[in-house]
Amino acid sequence: SPPLVGSRRPPMGYNTWNFYHCNIDENTVKAAADAIASNGMKEVGYEYVNIDDCWMVERHPNGSAQPDPVRFPSGMKALADYVHSKGLKFGVYTSRTSLTCQKRPGAYLHEEIDAATYCEWGVDYLKIDSCGGSDWKEANTSWTLFKKGFDKCFNETGRYTIKSVEHCSDPKGCGQWIAGVADLWRTTRDMQATWESIMSTIHSQNKMAPVARPGHYND
Repeated sequence: SPPLVGSRRPPMGYNTWNFYHCNIDENTVKAAADAIASNGMKEVGYEYVNIDDCWMVERHPNGSAQPDPVRFPSGMKALADYVHSKGLKFGVYTSRTSLTCQKRPGAYLHEEIDAATYCEWGVDYLKIDSCGGSDWKEANTSWTLFKKGFDKCFNETGRYTIKSVEHCSDPKGCGQWIAGVADLWRTTRDMQATWESIMSTIHSQNKMAPVARPGHYND
């Protein structure tokens, strides 16, 4: 199986949601990559440039994901290649349900083809949200399917894909098995750009502290 990834520290980088929400496009993502590569953040360990919700508009007839052709006219593989050219890593977003939080197509029943598509694009990090629409009876069904697909990708390419899932906050429940299917897992609601929110999120990790281990982290 793939080796421990990020064992020295949790994966660090940038996510578009907190500032841009749905107002994203490929130039915004490129600008973020340019900034991280040139302002010193890369040198201290920030390496992921991750797109959150709203990048996908629908699915192709074969079920594969279709990026917004207006906002991402060059396609996701070209964007991943650009981020990689800066010495950084590239991430995208999905939801384990049939709809993302912004009502875009989710991963439900499409985990296998999505993992293969993301592998082809060169995705290094996948955030798997939990939003609306149809859902698996057991949350870890989707996560397990993605892990299987990304393990196959790793065996074929040597590129490991970080799996960030939402959510797990019960050390005696999901905490017993979450590290077997994910690299990190959300334990709280979204953090806001306030000191109060940051400190509240930090303190809320206390009960889940025993679940974290090298390569697997509370988020």
